[in-house]
Amino acid sequence: TAIQKIKESIQNLNPSAKIHILLSEIRQFKIKVIGHLPKPGFYSVTPVTRVLDLYNKIISKIEKEQEDSESEIQNDKLKYPDLSSRNIILLRNIDSLKVDLIEFGSTGNDFNNPFLKQEDIVVIPLLENLVGIYGGIKIPGNYEYIPDERLSNIIKLAGGLRPDADPD
Repeated sequence: TAIQKIKESIQNLNPSAKIHILLSEIRQFKIKVIGHLPKPGFYSVTPVTRVLDLYNKIISKIEKEQEDSESEIQNDKLKYPDLSSRNIILLRNIDSLKVDLIEFGSTGNDFNNPFLKQEDIVVIPLLENLVGIYGGIKIPGNYEYIPDERLSNIIKLAGGLRPDADPD
């Protein structure tokens, strides 16, 4: 690790030195966020920022701006449409990673919520396709649909079948 290398370098010069290293500030960098956002552009993040952290920051900013515009009684401003949380694309070098924040919340799989790296581009589209699932499942409601997704995955996102449900 970097801390170990620093300690080794110092102890090579002065073997009796007592070394204390304290990280005072995490490096920040900007990444580009594009899509159907009210304010696409660059956002400051750190190497420990994940896509969900950035998404929540953007959603909070949109909600605050909508509340501010409502308090000013401006009827000409429309409510901004919902953003996708399951069809996010992370462009990294020559790769593109699909990010599904709902599946991350359901499974905890970090693949669906990666750390952000310098020069990443995050594409957040509008929420387009919803499917409703009701009946013998644990969390009924509307869920964003991903093209070519199976019903079994929607059921899993909805908490699975209730114990009294007929799986057929």
